[in-house]
Amino acid sequence: MGPGPAARPHLPFEPTAASAADKESSCPLTPAFPRTRIEELIALLDAPWHPAPCPYGQDDVRQYVTDGRGRGFWMKVDRRALDREPSRPDGYWITVVGRYPDVPGHFTDRRRPRIAFNLSRPLDTLARDIRRRFLPEFLAAHERAVNELHARAVAGGRREDLALSLLARFPNGGWHGESRSGHHETYVDLEPSGGAYAHVEMHGAEETVSVQLHRVRPQDLEVLWDLFEARARDRSAKTAPDSAALLDNGLFA
Repeated sequence: MGPGPAARPHLPFEPTAASAADKESSCPLTPAFPRTRIEELIALLDAPWHPAPCPYGQDDVRQYVTDGRGRGFWMKVDRRALDREPSRPDGYWITVVGRYPDVPGHFTDRRRPRIAFNLSRPLDTLARDIRRRFLPEFLAAHERAVNELHARAVAGGRREDLALSLLARFPNGGWHGESRSGHHETYVDLEPSGGAYAHVEMHGAEETVSVQLHRVRPQDLEVLWDLFEARARDRSAKTAPDSAALLDNGLFA
């Protein structure tokens, strides 16, 4: 009778029963995100605040809270804190930060509130702290962000309207667009190919623009100089004191 089947060789990357047990004991399971207790805390904030899926995808370190009207904030745990058991039940440090409108560039207001607390404290105390120390400042900052977003949209519309009016007025050719956020540039041919052209820059919500003229004949600038000279005389006349009023007040007596 021939020899039996050869024993299957042991592969070095296959853990034995003993090594698997050792691995399990040396790498304990990561504690779960304390979502249940956080949801209990959110319930104490009262309407309209309630938990909701994260707008950027749910993960295991934060819970999104919204009022259902476009305003919301996160309760986050440091991911490193989840790698070890807390020193006391539910003893995770939670950071509360707001979510703001996606303003082009970024929302420039630096007064964004945030608070941090230990989740092991009484939930009614934590809810009171959030209502008192976080929500009023967050709602005010959110309103400022919305107003800034609206102001930027209005300013952007003005910049584009001016660019389009220039291109319509001088149909010889040109280009316009946002070179960077809040910075609109327009190149417009004032004359047919090879003639004068202008480079116009508009910044943010400013009411003035920067203009560079190229290939312009010196004599053509006389009209522009006359315009600003007349404007300067007009401003001087408006700010100069009225001679008759000075005489009436006896200043030259």
